Amino acid sequence: MTSSTEIPPVTARPGAWLPPVTAGLAAAALAGLPFLTLAPNRLVPGVPVGSGPAGMAAGALAATVCALLAGPARPWRARAALAAALAAWCALLLGAGQGAADLLAGKPPAARAALGSGAWLAGLALIGLAGEAARAA
Repeated sequence: MTSSTEIPPVTARPGAWLPPVTAGLAAAALAGLPFLTLAPNRLVPGVPVGSGPAGMAAGALAATVCALLAGPARPWRARAALAAALAAWCALLLGAGQGAADLLAGKPPAARAALGSGAWLAGLALIGLAGEAARAA
């Protein structure tokens, strides 16, 4: 028995939860976890250092990607989200390099700077955002 008033299927994206979760993960990692560690040599554990302006820029771009992907599906939105996600990832990498160079300035040659857990987690989250934006494009 079929009726003439069938309910149309829901057309929500199955992965609609992914952009806000990954953007939130990136922002939380940059705000709460060490971005870099500075050690006087290879044998001593490093001191954690925060992300600074590069982390704020990457977090803001991650929120922009989330907003672009959450809006109505338009081709320009997906391409803009992909560009913003890749820009956030580049800002993260450039910020890590500049931060490490600033930390090591004036230190002995044995001093070491390394990526902290916040940089690794934010980098993975930003790559996930870029993948989701590329899928939507």
